[in-house]
Amino acid sequence: MCLENEEKILGYSNNDVSNIDMVLRKYSYLGKLNKKQMSQVAAQLRLNVSNSRGHMKIYEFYNSFKLPDEYDLSLLLVAGILLGQGTSDLKAKLLWEIYDVDGTEEMGKDVLYTILQDICNIALDRIAFLVSDSPFCSEYKVKSYVSNCNAVRSRIIDKVLFLLLGSLSSIKKARFITRISKILDGNMLTSKGIRKIMHEEYCKVPYPDTHKIMHSNSGSHYNIIEARNVIPEEEEFSDAE
Repeated sequence: MCLENEEKILGYSNNDVSNIDMVLRKYSYLGKLNKKQMSQVAAQLRLNVSNSRGHMKIYEFYNSFKLPDEYDLSLLLVAGILLGQGTSDLKAKLLWEIYDVDGTEEMGKDVLYTILQDICNIALDRIAFLVSDSPFCSEYKVKSYVSNCNAVRSRIIDKVLFLLLGSLSSIKKARFITRISKILDGNMLTSKGIRKIMHEEYCKVPYPDTHKIMHSNSGSHYNIIEARNVIPEEEEFSDAE
């Protein structure tokens, strides 16, 4: 529950995803937002974008969206989809519109892979930036939980790509919306759902007693280097979810 509680503090869950999308786009310029524009977004959506008592890492979360001095609109839009309120169909439609930059209404495997990497990165790595040690949260447990989930990230992404594409090389908008809305009960469209899918996959598959994860400089790609045979006790990490 730790990650779920921390992400609620941001305030996105009190907003409809359509409104989040509209407001972010309204105040952005050339795909970015500066600090003033982000403050305007926060005021209109009633988001928490500053550290507060008991929540000292909100700045760190938002800093992960900087490029390098302004905020990346696309990734903030994706975060809004994962954290905001809305039907799976609506979330899928908005997600498509972020990545279909040329308006072709068709996407290849490479773009789909980028979408899946981005949503997993936000649900796991970036949300984890919010956590600090407290009576209710342990940074160590959260890092272990995120590391375990990332150990199966590639496996999950490959499965979802297959469910989206099958034997096709590209996908049309209508098929994408229908399929990703139904895949794994729509859990790929919420941050909590993505973490649930990955943790269940990790607990299901034997992994090494010491697994090492290689992290790229971008913070968005993990590879399993070594793995053998250990399944974590669910109780140990349940508080981190």
